[in-house]
Amino acid sequence: MDAPIDISGVQLETERLLLRPWRMEDAEDMYAYARTEEIGPMAGWVPHCSLERSKEIVAMFMRGKNTFALEHKETGKVIGSIGIDELGVLPGKEYEPLLGREIGYVLSKEYWGRGLMPEAVRRVIHYCFEELSLDFLTVSHFSWNQQSRRVIEKCGYYFCFPYSCTTDMGKKEENWLYVLRNPHRFPVREEKERIYPATEVTAEKAAELALLLWPSHTMEELKAEIHSLLARQDALVLLAFCEGTAVGYAQCQLRRDYVEGTSSSPAGYLEGVFVREEYRGKGIARRLLDSCEGWAKQCGCQEFASDCELENVQSLNFHLHCGFSEANRIICFQKRL
Repeated sequence: MDAPIDISGVQLETERLLLRPWRMEDAEDMYAYARTEEIGPMAGWVPHCSLERSKEIVAMFMRGKNTFALEHKETGKVIGSIGIDELGVLPGKEYEPLLGREIGYVLSKEYWGRGLMPEAVRRVIHYCFEELSLDFLTVSHFSWNQQSRRVIEKCGYYFCFPYSCTTDMGKKEENWLYVLRNPHRFPVREEKERIYPATEVTAEKAAELALLLWPSHTMEELKAEIHSLLARQDALVLLAFCEGTAVGYAQCQLRRDYVEGTSSSPAGYLEGVFVREEYRGKGIARRLLDSCEGWAKQCGCQEFASDCELENVQSLNFHLHCGFSEANRIICFQKRL
């Protein structure tokens, strides 16, 4: 649930930045960076066409009392903003009774590449956890915004799942959701593995792992299938990376035909999950499954299903351990005509 936020009178400092409430005289500084074509679209809003528009946004920030201006100490200019916003999408059902907020940020292009955004985000995280006692924080970025992804990673967030959204510009985008939990209230996550949706760039790595899972196929067949899945809105391919090496794979999709044991449609369906042998026992497969389930829920699914071969006891035990219940056992037949 959304925690109450009021930053009136709050001032936070980092080595190079002063984080403070907005003032109307900051509008010119905002307009200087918000009118450029690169900034707004990365956050889903239209570049400011006039100083008046910037004044409207500053006034909105002042009324909302949850967005800091980022003042560069050396120049005295406001070079961006960071908001402690209301939650958009929850990382999972277990977060419903907990207090949380979503972090959103913008930085002038003139100041990119200097490490200023991670510096500001870390300070706000400390404020939210140490002074406001929030349970968790979320953050998200468009799938193509890898600059924002790097900021999020540096600040310790963990990927949850992708979801679709419509921006203020009326454009449909895929968002990647992340969560960070208060270390004073939850065990610290120490895993080195990071999970992300596969992309055209990483499709070959996905196919290499898929081949280990389905060796009766060829590499070319699986590469073609994965490229096809990446273009679909009703399918998801995930990769788990450890220090740059792809070590885990999961594939799921929405099923609208009859799915054994389910009573609703669409149903999320796990087509396959695989982790390299030397990385097993670390919970990677479970985290891949959690991301698949989170994605399916955001797509409107009420149920999630899967299957395994009758003799695959390891897969059966994995499914049961992850909360699945056995729906049926069948024997399939075929004959040539």
